[in-house]
Amino acid sequence: MMRGDAGVRFVTPAGNGLLRSGFVADPQRPNRPVPGGGWRAPFAWIEFAMQWVVSVLAGSATFRVVCGLGVLALSAVPVIYVIEGPERQQAREHLRWLVLVDAGSRPGGGVAVKGILEDFHQRGSISLAGLQLRDKNLSGLRVPGAKLAGVDFTGTKLVGADLHGADLTAVNFDGADLNSANLAEARLTGGRARGADLRRVDLSRCDCREADFSGADLRDAKLTGTHLYMADFHGATLTGLRLGMTPASGIGYRGTEMSAAVILGPDLRLADFTSAEMSGTDLSGAVLEGNIFTLANLDGARLRGAQLRRADFSNARLKNADLTRAQLNGSILRDADLRGATLTAADFSGADLGDARFENAVVGRIDWFDWLAGLATPPVRIVEIASTWRVVQDQSDSGGTRFVIRAVSSLSEPRPTSN
Repeated sequence: MMRGDAGVRFVTPAGNGLLRSGFVADPQRPNRPVPGGGWRAPFAWIEFAMQWVVSVLAGSATFRVVCGLGVLALSAVPVIYVIEGPERQQAREHLRWLVLVDAGSRPGGGVAVKGILEDFHQRGSISLAGLQLRDKNLSGLRVPGAKLAGVDFTGTKLVGADLHGADLTAVNFDGADLNSANLAEARLTGGRARGADLRRVDLSRCDCREADFSGADLRDAKLTGTHLYMADFHGATLTGLRLGMTPASGIGYRGTEMSAAVILGPDLRLADFTSAEMSGTDLSGAVLEGNIFTLANLDGARLRGAQLRRADFSNARLKNADLTRAQLNGSILRDADLRGATLTAADFSGADLGDARFENAVVGRIDWFDWLAGLATPPVRIVEIASTWRVVQDQSDSGGTRFVIRAVSSLSEPRPTSN
């Protein structure tokens, strides 16, 4: 070691090495490989070259600066990744949205579409309204409470789908398969399900006002408490349907005569059941004012206590139907077939019964309770056709006394059999 005006000088094994500022000595230069060495010689030269490069760079201030910047850059990567997270998520959602939009223009892709829909719904990050999802297989889709207003599901399979509480306003289910789907408490106002398979679908407490179910198959569907005001069931199949009675709910219909009214049965006012297949349907206690049942088949239907005021039953079939205590004030039953129907305590005030058939229709019974004896003059209003029909006493198959309607011309003839 030597001292001088220029600083401190160290002597390295190689004989040189000026101490730079910072008192860091120059690195030792690697020794050149010994000539020869056989097959190891190439590897020795490679090792020498690498050591030489390292020794040169280690003594460079520029290299140290570059290394520092590299470390700083690597440290900043996680921070930048976190900061840009929302933007990346937005970009991914945009890309998946484009996939949904593109899927609407071509068949197939049901599995991918289903996954994207469920993911979007789970995140709640984007509205699904207005999508085109025609002819897809989305069976088992789980998006309860989703916003699906205006979505086109034409021809799509939604078997067993869970759409409970979803917003389905103006949705299109034409030709769709919703067998066993759950649409309870959903909003289907103005929706379309023409020709759809709605067997065993749960529409309990669903808002289906002005919905179009023309030609749909609603066998065994659950419509307890469903709002079907002005719904269209033209040509629909409702065989065995059970609407059931609902508890008083105090539901109000603003802008109508029934505002703040209490409804004990499903609201079906102004619904159109033209040519509907409704044999065996249970509409007990239903509100059916102003409905159209022209050419509908209601054979064996239960309409006990139903409000059927101003309804149109022209050419309808009501054979063996139960209309006990039904309110048919002002209704049209022209050419209706009521043979064998139970009309006990039904009210036909002001009804049009022209050419209706009442053979063997039951208007009162005296079976086990004495108070029913008062039905000897039943409240069924048939004054308009009194010249054609008469209420006569008869014996039921169980031995009880009943009052039935018979044609005047048949009273002097053998008792006709019910078809």
